[in-house]
Amino acid sequence: MTTNNGALISAETLAKIDQYFRAGLQTEQDQAVQDPGAFRLSIARRRYREGFTSRDQFISELGILHAPEDQLNLEIIAGDLEAAYDYTMDLIATWRDAFRKGNIDIATFAELISLVVVDPARAATYVARELAKLKPASGPTLEPTPQANFETDTGKVQVDTIRRLRRKNLISPEGELQELMELGMPADLAGVMVENDTARLSAKGEEE
Repeated sequence: MTTNNGALISAETLAKIDQYFRAGLQTEQDQAVQDPGAFRLSIARRRYREGFTSRDQFISELGILHAPEDQLNLEIIAGDLEAAYDYTMDLIATWRDAFRKGNIDIATFAELISLVVVDPARAATYVARELAKLKPASGPTLEPTPQANFETDTGKVQVDTIRRLRRKNLISPEGELQELMELGMPADLAGVMVENDTARLSAKGEEE
């Protein structure tokens, strides 16, 4: 691969990048020549859209840039719509990134998307798009998450049995904690139950 002065980017790639930015600059220059007033106002909208100015500052800038009086309300509405659109897309990008990094599950992602995408069919496409990027063997679905053992009907009976044994001093606090965790119970929840049963035993001992 031929590089430019030993850089990691090839000369061919650098030429394409330069061509891309030149084209973008030329487009802006063409817009400025064709309709300089609209081009100036678009700068104010862009600043407002990116959050660089407040709504009041945006309206003030429209006045400074001599927005036509009969178009002022439309310019404000357009600015509000652009700002709302960019904000929403930033939210979606953030949620998508969180899902892809495993910080939220697909059900949470779908719920968050539904908060901003009001058309259910359109919201579903955002979820489907993310699921399509996952490997079939390991990808999550919208099916309910399987219950941990301690949450099933059988598991609840087992939890009750373990706690009864503890309250009768037939197993130690450590044993109770271990058996509860073996049923899939989180350590913090299991610890609270052990503390509760220990407190009951202490109260019972004081009564006797």
